[in-house]
Amino acid sequence: MPQSAMPQTRPALALLALLLLTGCSAVVTDAEAPGAYKAQADWGISTLILSPDHTFDQTVRLNTGQTKHITGGWKLQRSSGEPVHTTINFNPYLNVTHDQQGAYALAAAFSIYHVPFGGINIAADPEYGIAHRK
Repeated sequence: MPQSAMPQTRPALALLALLLLTGCSAVVTDAEAPGAYKAQADWGISTLILSPDHTFDQTVRLNTGQTKHITGGWKLQRSSGEPVHTTINFNPYLNVTHDQQGAYALAAAFSIYHVPFGGINIAADPEYGIAHRK
């Protein structure tokens, strides 16, 4: 590689490394979590709106045409172990797993994490790849 290309390459690689490290952070804060999330599954779609005041609004639309709606509260909890990660707790919640498909639950807790290149995921059913994505 020519000497003149080296100085331009290093800053670009450093910026890429920084973006990947910050984009993959497992810790999500109260300021970052609010917003609109959407989960798609073979059985339907779930829309989840997290508000800054720790309330949420969730709508599940099944492919059958049935719609379910719920409101409730959410709270983030950071793990104390290594590696550090964040869990989001809902009270109540409409389950969006492969088997539950919008079934009512008194409470639920899921991992919430940053994804590369921006965005946040709430893992609803990792085995089937179902997650609410912001």
